[in-house]
Amino acid sequence: MTNSARLTNIYKIEDKVAIAVKAVSMLRDGAVIFLDGGTTCMELARIIPENLNLTCFTISLPVAMELSHKANINVISIGGQISKEAQIAIGANAIHHLSEIRFDYSFIGTGYVDATYGLTEFDWDIVQIKKAVIKASKKTVLLSISEKLNSQHRYKTCDINSINTMITELKPDNTLLKAFRNHDIKIL
Repeated sequence: MTNSARLTNIYKIEDKVAIAVKAVSMLRDGAVIFLDGGTTCMELARIIPENLNLTCFTISLPVAMELSHKANINVISIGGQISKEAQIAIGANAIHHLSEIRFDYSFIGTGYVDATYGLTEFDWDIVQIKKAVIKASKKTVLLSISEKLNSQHRYKTCDINSINTMITELKPDNTLLKAFRNHDIKIL
């Protein structure tokens, strides 16, 4: 897919690229990371430098394919039942594999994030996968466009304090992030 075609097909692409640029600054040579599915995580996968040595686990078929072209990244796909809409592995098999790993960083997306209620989703199976990822991570990094802030849905993934770093396209001192600054979260 060409960059111009990609730019017209992804919602809020400029914001997602800005988030990915901030996130890539956290990556260190030799790290073991988890990269979630979704378009923001895909943008992070696209811009990971070619010379960075990483082991990257993912449940996302598109993210695995994108990373497979980078010579210095060892890509490990966590398998399971595939969610047709999200194109990620879900279910007991994926959750079991996640329980046997310890990530330096996990980079996750969310459907909804609220400073009081935490992260939520509309899909119960996706919530279970995200819970397993957070449990397997030394540090969890939330990648979220600002329009998802102060929103919530039916199924809770985690409390906001389960997130170590939150990255949006906004500057950290933006007033929309005020409620999040009251928690023990690094905001980029």
